[in-house]
Amino acid sequence: MTLSEKIVGHIERTVSAWEAFHAEVILRLLSAHFATCTGGFLHATGEQLATFLRLRGNADTTFARRLSTLKLIFATLVEWRMIESNPAMDVVRPAIGDKAPDFNVSLAAIERVISHQTSLVERYRGPKIHTEWLILALCHLLAAGVFLVEVEGLIVRDLHTDHVLAGRGGPRERPVFLSAEAAGAIGAAVHSGRQLPPAPEAPLLVTKRGNAPDVRGVWKYVQRSINRAGLNEPGLTPAKLHRGAAKVILDNGFGWEAARFPSAYRRIPLSASRPSIDEMEQAIKRNHPFELG
Repeated sequence: MTLSEKIVGHIERTVSAWEAFHAEVILRLLSAHFATCTGGFLHATGEQLATFLRLRGNADTTFARRLSTLKLIFATLVEWRMIESNPAMDVVRPAIGDKAPDFNVSLAAIERVISHQTSLVERYRGPKIHTEWLILALCHLLAAGVFLVEVEGLIVRDLHTDHVLAGRGGPRERPVFLSAEAAGAIGAAVHSGRQLPPAPEAPLLVTKRGNAPDVRGVWKYVQRSINRAGLNEPGLTPAKLHRGAAKVILDNGFGWEAARFPSAYRRIPLSASRPSIDEMEQAIKRNHPFELG
């Protein structure tokens, strides 16, 4: 068992499986980033960790979340007396209290991921073809506006010719509209690997083991596609792939009221788009000239 596996196992036992999943992701990135350094990431400084967190173009929200995971990882190493102090404690956490998710997503990058995965499906004829169809379907679902956590709950009758019903039975229940290409790829993934047509209540998508992919599995599959497309450096993640559904509507000139529907968002996504205090005061003066002296 490697050191990374031991750390992940320890965090899973002492914290949670979800934190262990994030730790596994961070440890892979750490190992690759510090591969040329003597001792690897064990001798990383706080400054080096801050640089590592910024290199991938992460938003402040992602920076803060990954910093929390780094603190858990290095706290484990301190507990095991492999290092003397926790270098992650020296990294300044960005202030994100008034910020929402980063919607600055490259639509060209999303199209590149889907095109690359489509080309893999078209030329691949091996025993793992079902997995490739599954990954392509997941990419299409996320890019259309389905949340990662909603994929596991989708069933066959949720898929229609031009949309998929996401969030069924919950406050976010809504139709997520699909392009003809996306609907075709998802339909092919539904029947791939199944000897008989699935029942209406069966999971929409299944892995090679016959299980619906959970949020951890969805993330891993889509991240694999992003890495294979050569887009692992600019900061594109499965979560950002999902936010492309709103971004494409905004880029086409529609307002936030239209852009929030694919994923049923309820608030303005970017604090940068909110008016400043000076702009608000100017608006008050224009509309209520006696309010401010």
